[in-house]
Amino acid sequence: MLTGAGIHLPGDHPNWLDRAMAALIRVMAADRFNDGDKAIRKLIATDLDWTIVRTELQHNGVGSKVGHVGPVGDPAHSLRCSRGYIAQFIADCLKSPTHIRSAPKISD
Repeated sequence: MLTGAGIHLPGDHPNWLDRAMAALIRVMAADRFNDGDKAIRKLIATDLDWTIVRTELQHNGVGSKVGHVGPVGDPAHSLRCSRGYIAQFIADCLKSPTHIRSAPKISD
């Protein structure tokens, strides 16, 4: 599953900017935020081998081929993630069990 990084989960350590961005999304796109939150909670409650990939601002530009992967709040994250890197990361998740039952945030 691909979603925004505004939904915080156990293991995250959101900083002030993460909390501010999440609050802004809750106000500006409440239906989208609530739908994503409900979907995540339902998926986590299953016994499926799921991975939830979270990003901030997606862009079409050239991003890092080796981006950053970690929890929300990790200071090494940037606020941007290229769609090419997102696609590559998701394809890699299909080949490797590394991120099964986890919800990493990825960024350039």
